[in-house]
Amino acid sequence: MKINLTRGRWLVIETVIILVIAALIYSVIAVFIAHDVQNNAESIDHTKFEALPPQLDEVVPAWEKQTIAVGEAKRGSSDIHIVQNVSQPIVQTKIDESSSYLTLELEKLVRAWEKSTITAEEAKHEIWKIVRSKSYIEHRPNRGIVFIKTHKTGSSTVNSILHSVAISHNLTTPVTLIIHHDARPIEQRKILMERMTSIPGVTGAPYDIWCNHVVFHESLLTEAVPTSEGKYFSIVRDPATRMRSACAFYKCCPANSTEQYAIYVLSKFKGRKRKKENMWDKYCRLDQSFSVISGTMDRHNSTQSPETLKAVQARVYSGELLLLVTERFTESMLVLRDFYNLHPLDVAYSAKKSNKNFANVKVNETKLDMIERAYDLMRDWNPFDFSIYNLANDLLTRKLEDLYPLASTKNRVKEEAELLNDILYHVCSHDLYNFTSQLNLWCLERELDNYEWNKMHFKQQLNLKSEPKNKFQFRRFEDRYLKSQRALHQKSK
Repeated sequence: MKINLTRGRWLVIETVIILVIAALIYSVIAVFIAHDVQNNAESIDHTKFEALPPQLDEVVPAWEKQTIAVGEAKRGSSDIHIVQNVSQPIVQTKIDESSSYLTLELEKLVRAWEKSTITAEEAKHEIWKIVRSKSYIEHRPNRGIVFIKTHKTGSSTVNSILHSVAISHNLTTPVTLIIHHDARPIEQRKILMERMTSIPGVTGAPYDIWCNHVVFHESLLTEAVPTSEGKYFSIVRDPATRMRSACAFYKCCPANSTEQYAIYVLSKFKGRKRKKENMWDKYCRLDQSFSVISGTMDRHNSTQSPETLKAVQARVYSGELLLLVTERFTESMLVLRDFYNLHPLDVAYSAKKSNKNFANVKVNETKLDMIERAYDLMRDWNPFDFSIYNLANDLLTRKLEDLYPLASTKNRVKEEAELLNDILYHVCSHDLYNFTSQLNLWCLERELDNYEWNKMHFKQQLNLKSEPKNKFQFRRFEDRYLKSQRALHQKSK
């Protein structure tokens, strides 16, 4: 009996010991697991974006910081079809489903063009449907447009866009053969306010759009376009390449190649003070863009100072003046569209007055250094132009970031804009001019430069059977027409 009790006790003791050991082992394992989980969590927290696809690599951080709208998150992750339902409020950015760059019709057209599932003839039919639709015609700018036109900056292309906006949406813009207003005193420029407009029978200010050459003068431009709300825009270019473009266009100094132009600039600056006198042919003596934009030019004499530079910078920062950049023209058109709430088709374009002599040509390092030295001399020679050019570049980048916070979205929008430009180029090709005369005219409005556009509408409104021989005859016809319109206006009173 004693033996059995001893054995029973030992069995109980062994069982307890086994349970205690098992508990200790379990505790140790649990501690190790918890420690491992914590380490993994910390490592995931630091590397959680590294393994994400390119689309989510930008979407997730923006969503975490609540700086992206639901619609934009859907578009950014469209390839993976993620739909997120959240209860907390999301900070609404400028981009949402209703403010995408393209309209639904244009988006379908661009997609089809990108995939080569539509021909140029079919694209022309689609464009014609959009152009004659009520929604397109009634899509007007949110305010009057004032363009401070500068020389050799791509302003002719901007002009063609604004002329097309005026005709497409039944807006008034001046029609006159006197298109260079920048060298005239204020008293003479006021006379130019009494011009024909793009709408037959309507003469004189106020206009809906001003896009002729003019030096900035606030009261004059407010009188010309009172609906502008005191906002204007212009376009600037690197002063080094701007002068080179003038040489090539006017053929007034050696510029058959960038290298030839650089040699000419360096030879002119060698051993002399950097003065404009006797350096360029008179046709190459461009006014500075800053003088036109700041309103400091009077008969090609400019009064520039640090104070006027600060005044222009203040107008830019306040949003009163929008500066576009020639070298970033497609991006500039996206910002212009937002500034005036233009239809996406209105800011599609084909370049005017392009010069093929300056294609991208490889040069050796010695020549490249020479070209850069010549360019730096031109920038030093035009410090105010170069200053607002740098300012325009910086603010253009900021505005694009505000409009399109995600880099992938911004790049896609630029691709869509380029595709739309390509569609417009093929649609308005002369090979397809047998479609409809109305669409041909719409294309022609976008193709003509400033002088040719004014001349065409001038002839149409005066019902001229033959074209006058020179500008003086045009002006006599114009003065006669305006005199008759004033007489009719007096009778109606």
